[in-house]
Amino acid sequence: MIDLMIRGGRLVTPEGVFLGNVAVDGEQIVAVGQFDFPARRTIDASGSLVLPGLVDAHVHMQCNAWGAVSPNDFYRGTVAGALGGVTTIVDFATQVRGRPMMEAVEALRAQADGNTVIDYSMHLSITDASPATLQEIKRIVAYGIPTFKMFTTYRAHNIMVEDDEILAICQRVHECGGLPGAHAENASISERNYERFEAAGLRAPSYHALAKPDYVEAEALSRMLLLARAAGSRLYVYHLTTAWGVELVRHARQAGQPVLAETCPHYLTLTRALLDRPDGVNWICSPPLRDNTDLEALWAALLDGTVAVISTDEAGFNAADKRRAAAAGPLDQIPNGLPGIEMRLPVIFTQGVESGRLSLERFVALNCANPARICGLYPRKGTIAPGSDADLIVVDPKKRVRLSAQTQHMPTDWCAYEGMDVTGYPAYTIARGQVIVDQYRFCGERGRGAFVPGRLDERLLEQV
Repeated sequence: MIDLMIRGGRLVTPEGVFLGNVAVDGEQIVAVGQFDFPARRTIDASGSLVLPGLVDAHVHMQCNAWGAVSPNDFYRGTVAGALGGVTTIVDFATQVRGRPMMEAVEALRAQADGNTVIDYSMHLSITDASPATLQEIKRIVAYGIPTFKMFTTYRAHNIMVEDDEILAICQRVHECGGLPGAHAENASISERNYERFEAAGLRAPSYHALAKPDYVEAEALSRMLLLARAAGSRLYVYHLTTAWGVELVRHARQAGQPVLAETCPHYLTLTRALLDRPDGVNWICSPPLRDNTDLEALWAALLDGTVAVISTDEAGFNAADKRRAAAAGPLDQIPNGLPGIEMRLPVIFTQGVESGRLSLERFVALNCANPARICGLYPRKGTIAPGSDADLIVVDPKKRVRLSAQTQHMPTDWCAYEGMDVTGYPAYTIARGQVIVDQYRFCGERGRGAFVPGRLDERLLEQV
C-alpha cells in the first residue's frame, strides 16, 4: 500500500496536459499515469489541475536592508508560500565584502534551518573578486550553490561590483561549472538622479521611477552581456523589467549567446502609476515598476522564450516602515521591495492562463521546470515524474479570491495586489510527500523544509 494517491486530475507538464493519477510513497513520486493502487490516503482531483510545486527562484526572506527587516521570515514566509503553491524557494546568501562567502551561507542556513516548512536552496550574492573569493567559488559550487548574483548598483551598500570584477567573476564561475547572474542597473546615473531630486526637494515616490528610467537597466544589461560574452560564460538576468531589456536579451539569444532571464508578477501586472497614489511609497521596489508598453513586451518575451522564469523577488517590507523612511530621509533610503510569494500562482494564472496569454504547459515551464533547471534542482524539483520529489499542488481553476491584506497569509501590513480578482488557487500543497495545505488550510510542520543542494546540468540549461 502506498502513502498517497492523487486521482483523476489533469496533470500538467511543459510537454502536455493529460488525465491521470499520481502515486506517492514516502517523499517521492513512484508512478504517473492510468493505474489504481491502494493508498493510505486518496485525494480526488477531478475537475482540478495537478501541477509540480512552484519553485520560487528569487526570494529575500527576513530581508534586512535600509534600516528595516521584512516580516516574511523563513517560517511565516514559507507558510504563505505553501498556501500559494510554492514548494521550493531559492534565497540569497550575500557576501560581506572582504569576508569568506561561506560565512554568508552559514548565516542564511542559521536563519532557515529549523524554520522553513518547504525546501530551500540558495544563490550566492558575490561582492568582490579578490583572489581569496575567486578561489572560494569552487568550494561554493561543490557545496551545492552553483548560481551567483552580481550587483551593478547599490554602491552605498558596499555590494556593487566593478566591471573588472564582473569579468573575473564570470570567468571563474564558468570555470567552476556555475552560472553568473546580474542585477542590472547603472549606479552612476541613478545616484546622480537621486542627488538631483534630493537637492530640489523632490521626494514623491514617483521620482524613484524617474531616477531609474529604462535606459538605466538597458545600459547595465548591455554591459553585463558584453562582459559575459568576453568571459565565455552564460549569464542569468534577474528581474528583467523593460521592453529595452527584452530587446537586448532577445538579440543576444538570437546571436547565439547563452543568456537566460527572469521577470516577476509585479512587472507583468502593475505599473508605475501606482507610485502616484497617496500610498505610492508602498510600491517602491528596484528595479521600479514600469509602463504598459514594458508589460506587454515582457508577456511577449514569456511566449517566445526570451524570458524563461517567473519569480517573485519577495521582499515585503511593512508599509509602516516605508512611510517612516519616506518621512525621515532621502528617497533612496526607503526600503525597496514588494510582498508576493503567496500571490504568484493566482496572479499569473489569471493574467496569463485565463486571459489566453499563456498555455498551461508554458505556465508550468515558467514557474516550475525552468527555475528548477536554472538553479540545478531538476529533476528532483519542478516536474511530475517517477523518482522526483513528491512536490505537487492540486489547483482548483475555478476558485475565486479578491486579493487583499485581509485575505493574504503573509504578515506584511499591506497587499501589493489589493483588490485584484483572481481565479485559481491550490486546494492542496504536497511537499516531499506530506500534505501541508489541505483544503486551503495550512497543516504543515515548522522545520520540515530542508536545504537542497543544486547541481547544474549543461544539457538541462540548453532546454530552457
